[in-house]
Amino acid sequence: SKYFDKELTALFLKDAECQKREQGVCNLDFDPIYDAQDFEKTTNLQITAVAGQPDLFKVTFTNLGTRTLVYKLTNTPSGWRISDIKYAEGPSLKETLSHEIK
Repeated sequence: SKYFDKELTALFLKDAECQKREQGVCNLDFDPIYDAQDFEKTTNLQITAVAGQPDLFKVTFTNLGTRTLVYKLTNTPSGWRISDIKYAEGPSLKETLSHEIK
């Protein structure tokens, strides 16, 4: 994937297969980049490195309210890729996609 590491990409594909099979929502029912089901124009984007954690970046933006997410990056042979996104509330993206699919 151009944006996600192999493990997260595999989880996205597994969820997409489930959605096709079930003709509906499986694990992912929101846009993981925005942590929202609805979104408008994104403004006030700020990206800061998390001190002492070279692979974590705090991303804050305004989009139907202010949101703060923490992106975990992994250096792959293809370059840096997103390996997880931690949300202010609830499980991370990887945890969400890792739930057993029926």
